[in-house]
Amino acid sequence: MSHKEDLLLFLPIFLISFIFYIDYGINLHGDGAFLYAYERSLFFDHDLNFTNEYYSSSEIYNRNLLYTYRLETFKTKTGYSANFGLIGMSLLVMPIYFLGHLFTLLINLFGASYPINGYSIPYQISFTFGSFFYGIVGIFIIYKTCRLFFNKTYSLLGTISTFLGTFILFYIIFNPSYSHAVSMFSVSLFFYFWVVYFLKDEKISFKRLAILGILGGLMIMVRIVNGVFLILPALTFIKLFRKTQKSSKYLTNLIIKISIFSIFLILTFIPQFISWYLIFGHPLAYIKYIMIITSEGTHILEILFSFNHGLFTWSPLMIISLIGLYYLLKYNKEITIVLWLLFILVVYSNSRSAQWWAGASFGMRRFDNMILPFSLGAVSFINHFFRKTMKFKIIISILLLVFILFNFYLVYLCLNNIDSIFTCAGIPY
Repeated sequence: MSHKEDLLLFLPIFLISFIFYIDYGINLHGDGAFLYAYERSLFFDHDLNFTNEYYSSSEIYNRNLLYTYRLETFKTKTGYSANFGLIGMSLLVMPIYFLGHLFTLLINLFGASYPINGYSIPYQISFTFGSFFYGIVGIFIIYKTCRLFFNKTYSLLGTISTFLGTFILFYIIFNPSYSHAVSMFSVSLFFYFWVVYFLKDEKISFKRLAILGILGGLMIMVRIVNGVFLILPALTFIKLFRKTQKSSKYLTNLIIKISIFSIFLILTFIPQFISWYLIFGHPLAYIKYIMIITSEGTHILEILFSFNHGLFTWSPLMIISLIGLYYLLKYNKEITIVLWLLFILVVYSNSRSAQWWAGASFGMRRFDNMILPFSLGAVSFINHFFRKTMKFKIIISILLLVFILFNFYLVYLCLNNIDSIFTCAGIPY
């Protein structure tokens, strides 16, 4: 199937998702207000001093006393107001935000009267739509990645099931102001590029290394924890080292390749270094913040099975995905081992957080970077059992439907603030 046909296949998915996004997802919520502060401050003020955003009369920064608390408590030594969000999402959304600005100017010419100040609703929509758009594109990239290993039907079924049956649905459609949809997109693009141009095609050019470095920098600039996916190029460089004849010529060539990737990754990440320096007075200040929020122990069982946003408790479909990663071994042993290693690293890193339940959250949202690996696992599971008897097909289809409907039920509880053992308290709807 061509790229054009695949895009047409996803058009109904985009349109249906867009309808629900318009109803529920256009406003900023929670941490999204801090991420939006980057966007507005860069675009209108051309700086990273968020004091005027936090003290503005806009409802964006007056819905919750949390904003005032953070403003007064986390004043930095530079005199700026602290912002512990990263700049990556704002940079990626900026082109769409600019189009939203032009659209606002245009509709004002025809009688609308929206303030051109970054606080009015068209600007909020521009920001959240940008995140929604990247989220849907990310799901498409995941589908294309699955197609590299499995057929169209199983890839589509597994990808859509993971989309509809896990927490990522909530952060693409109902709360796109958080960074999780953009994070999932950036990781998926990085992963897809690595699979196509490094795993399946070992003709590694300097151009490909530079692009992979740029994608890696963007991925980490959206969410720091995405850096665990740098084990993908690390694996490539280890393979190249093992294939070298240990001569100085081959080793020099390998060092050059590693350097090209690293240089472009660091160059891409420079905006984040600059923002940390301007806000906190040090380009690596975020490391200190990570140390502060890291707990002394681990909470692995809670991360996976707690009713308080546990990964498998809220998204049981992911159990199928993990089982499916076992069956992926027959297609590519190397990538299966890597995916399991990534899962272990992401579980461990999140379990060390003092707020392991991810605060006011729908499910274990910090696993957004694992949506592609989980989708591959789901597709592998479907591929294995759908090839058996019709009885297996029916059972697996019913199971997937139950998991999806359960996720819809959790969304319903959250959107309507209904108390239950599955709590997403603190999400303002």
